[in-house]
Order: sequence, then structure tokens, then C-alpha cells
Amino acid sequence: MTSCPYPPTHLPAEGPITQTQQFTDYLERHNVTGLLDGMMAGLMMALPDDHVQYMQHSVSLAREMGLENVDLLTFVRPLHPQRDPLRRKLFNPPVQVQQFRAVFSTLWL
Repeated sequence: MTSCPYPPTHLPAEGPITQTQQFTDYLERHNVTGLLDGMMAGLMMALPDDHVQYMQHSVSLAREMGLENVDLLTFVRPLHPQRDPLRRKLFNPPVQVQQFRAVFSTLWL
């Protein structure tokens, strides 16, 4: 068995590994991933006619609330089915008590 010439903790002073770490640190420090994740999630739920305008509006909102406060749910929360009566009706149809009892009783017999 040959040993590795560099211990596992060795990181070169320059090169792809340190550049990747620098990029990762930058993205985390400026919360770029939170902003992009939130915008993409909101974009996929809202499906606006003008996606560029939607993204510009999202960036404006993020600046107003502070980029450190933006996360995946920032642009999704307003679109949640419970906030819209039509969506609430479509996603949560009323369950008839008799139907519930019938299904429930078959599970436990």
C-alpha cells in the first residue's frame, strides 16, 4: 500500500480547490443561493407571463427586505394554497363525515 504524498488536510495555496471554496464563501456571504432558490421556486409556482419582470420584481423585494432575510420560501409563501380561496377549495375539498368514517373504519378492522 502506498501512502499519499499529501495529508488529507493539505490544501494548495492556489488552484481549483481554493477557488471553489472562495466561490462558495462568496455565495454564502451574499446569500445568492437563497435568493436564486426563492426566485426559482416562486417562478415555478406563479408561472408569470413576463418572467423577466417577475425576477426583477423579486430582486427589488429582496433588496427591500434585506438579502440576508431571503430564503427558499420568501417568494413561495404568498402563493401558498391556503392564502387563496380558490386554491384552498381545489387543494382541500371538504371531506364528508360519512366518507371519512367509512375509510377510517376499514383501516382499523
